[in-house]
Formats: sequence, structure tokens, C-alpha cells
Amino acid sequence: MEYEQLKELITSDFAKAIPVLEAKKKEKVSEYVDEYKGGRKISGRNQVGLRLDKSIGEGSNKETVVVAKIPLQFQKKIVRSAAAFLFGSAVKLTSENEEALKLVKSVWENNKVDNLLKKFCKAVKSETEAAFFFFPQKKEVEGKEKTVVKVRLYTSKNGSFAPTFDEFGDLIAFIWSFSSVNTEGKKQENKWVFTKEFTYKKHKGSDGWTDTEPPVPNLFKKIPVVYMDQDEPEWFDVKELVDRYEMNFSKFCDTNDYFSAPIVKLFGTVESMPGKQEQGKAIKIPQEYEDGKITKTGDAEYLTWDHAPEAIKLEADISDNMIHSLTDTPDLSLRTLMGAGNVASGTAAKFMFMAPILKAKWSEDDYSTAIGRIISLIVQGIIGVSVDANESMFKDFKAKVEFTSILPDNIVETVSMLSEAAGGMPFISKETAAEKSGLVKDASEEMNKIKNEESSSLGETQQK
Repeated sequence: MEYEQLKELITSDFAKAIPVLEAKKKEKVSEYVDEYKGGRKISGRNQVGLRLDKSIGEGSNKETVVVAKIPLQFQKKIVRSAAAFLFGSAVKLTSENEEALKLVKSVWENNKVDNLLKKFCKAVKSETEAAFFFFPQKKEVEGKEKTVVKVRLYTSKNGSFAPTFDEFGDLIAFIWSFSSVNTEGKKQENKWVFTKEFTYKKHKGSDGWTDTEPPVPNLFKKIPVVYMDQDEPEWFDVKELVDRYEMNFSKFCDTNDYFSAPIVKLFGTVESMPGKQEQGKAIKIPQEYEDGKITKTGDAEYLTWDHAPEAIKLEADISDNMIHSLTDTPDLSLRTLMGAGNVASGTAAKFMFMAPILKAKWSEDDYSTAIGRIISLIVQGIIGVSVDANESMFKDFKAKVEFTSILPDNIVETVSMLSEAAGGMPFISKETAAEKSGLVKDASEEMNKIKNEESSSLGETQQK
């Protein structure tokens, strides 16, 4: 559907517009969220969340034995690791237009976009979708009312979303559905539709869908939403392995519960059993004799588990390895790190983590596109709402996005390599070295202090 046709449908018959606007709405988001939180009911009866408790005995002696249902949360580990390798370290923004970049960074930092990007990535990889919403907000700055650009991250907690594209694949509308409580204290269903021209705010009443307020002009001149999705959660390819691992572990826990308390096997007629608090406990089993020989006796011994479950342990080790390997998730458990011994940081560490690094590289293209749209909306917001900026300031403005690594750098290794390449000669200035050290806030000011100290020291030496 073309934009003008959709706009006409939204204003003339919103009920008919809803199916069009929600045609690409994801249906399984709530299931993925529940699975991520440990629900374990999405795949079927082979999940621990669907294990049934056992009933033993009959009649008045019937009782229910609760079985173990233990989710091990591999899903959270997979998602958090993937998000950390992308946004664990803040992205770097650069541009030749430093004046415009300064304004963009100001909005970026005021809205803590670096922190939001980590949460955004985590939501997309666990729920399969998330969205940034941009809107102008009036606030008082130094006694004057000022309009600023605000950014909010919305996930499934805030409702559901759906984008609408035209036949060329361009975004022409975005619908956000959510519930609220009206002035009468009743639950109210709301739908907001964002287009490049207006934001349409609707709510459902007794007479159907009505305007919450008149269409709001869009100061951004673009749909003020950055939406991202993926077909399946990050852990989807290993869900069967995780299910099997959790089921075996839960059954193993049940077995341990059954055999952990000692069980006594008694042979023959028992005359007395010791009390629970009795010291020097003993069991009395009578014996019968005939012609001085024992004709009937008894015995008592513990029932023990003689065979360790080696097959279960082997399967658990293989499953654990495959879950981490197939999702390119590093196993950073204490056990693994202790087994790795002393590993140097820098190049060696990067080779160790090559799989998650490559996985992050595959995701960088999609997320750099999302970041580019964030920057574009910030620019449009600054132009549309700020009195301190105008469109000419952003003429030919382009920002470059650089993803940075969370792995520690081996500075000694790097400097040694560069020094050798430069034939032992200095390859950076003292001021640059001070700036790169991370120990000073202002490298230029620090160099002036060093010069003053050297001058003072030289004067004292001459006086002597």
C-alpha cells in the first residue's frame, strides 16, 4: 500500500487500517520472553517446565512427589555474551564536521545512548525486537524553557510494535500498541501510529477507536523510531540441546534425592529399631538354633548406588561444549579459566575469543545501520527543536561509527611492535602518549605542567 492511501485509511477508518499496520507484527515475542526468563514451555513436553509431578500410593495414602524442574539459563548467558561483544565497550563516533558532531554527542550523552544500545541489543537477541522512540521534550534550562531531543528504549514490557513498508521496502508507518489506565481507573487499549508527517494517537472506547488527541505534527520530518528485529532469538539453534541438558540434570537431581538418604535393607524378623535420637544405635534381629546350629537368622545392610552415572556426565559435558560452540559463546567459568593457565592479553586473547568476535562482526552491519538512523534522527531533532542550531550547520554532515573491543589490549606488546617497526625511534609525541595513557584528563595542560616543573627545577639548579 502506498503512503497516501495508508494515511487516508488511518484518518477515515482506523479499524480497517489496523490489520494493514499490524501485518508484520511478531506473534511469538511473549513466548520468547517467557523462555528467556526460565519458563521452558515453548518446545513441548520434553522441557523441564512441563515435567509432571508424580503421584504415589492409593486412596488416603496417595501423595504427590514434586519432581525437579531446574532451568539452567543458558539463554541469558548466550544473549548477554553476544550483546557484550558488540556494545560492552562504547562505540566511537567521528566526523570531519566537528561542530555538528559536538551537538550530536551532546544529545547522545544526555540520553545515555551507549547504555541504551546494550539493552537494545539484549532485547533484540532475546525477544527478537526492540525500538528506540524519539520525541521533543520541554524543560527549563537556566531559567528558560528549552525543547530538547529525548530518546527512550521500548521493549515487550512497553507493548507491541509493527512496521509498515511500501512496495520498495521503505518504512512508511510504525504502530505501537500498549495498555494504560484511564481517568476512571479502567484499563484502556491504545495505538499510536507514527508517520513522517504526524503521530496519530488512538484509544479504544465504547464507540470503537477514537482520537486521544488531534494528530501531532512530526518535528523530526522522519518516522521518529529506530526499530530492529531478527527472525529468532539468539539461543534458538541450541534450544533442543538446552532442553536435553536441563531435563537430564533435573532427573539426576531426583535420583540424588532418592538415594542421598541411606536406605537400610533388613533380612529376617526385626524385633527393635533404634530411636532417632538414640546414641550407639543398633538393630536387634533374633536368631534360631537347632542342635547348636543356626537355622534361621537375619541381616541388615545399606542399599548403595554402586555405579556412577558416567554416561550422564559424558552427555552433559558434550552438550555444554556444543551449546557454547554452536552459539559462539565463550565459556568463562572459573573451571575453564583455571584450566587455561596463564594466557597473555592482547593478540593471544583475541585469537582465543575469535569465534565471538567474528559473531559480533557479522552483527555490526545491521547495528551500524540502526546507529546511523539514531544519528540521523538526532540531527533532525536538533534542527527541528533546537534554537541553537540550524540546517546549514549539518550540511554534508556524515558520522563514522566505529565498534570497539571489550578485550584488554596489551599496551607493552603494541608499543614494542611499533617501536621495532620504527627502528627504535620515537613514533608518537609526549603529549599523545600522555593522552593515550588514560591517566590525565587534559594532555595539553599536563604538558604545560611538566614544562613548568622542568623550568623550576632548572632555575633551582642554576642558583646552586
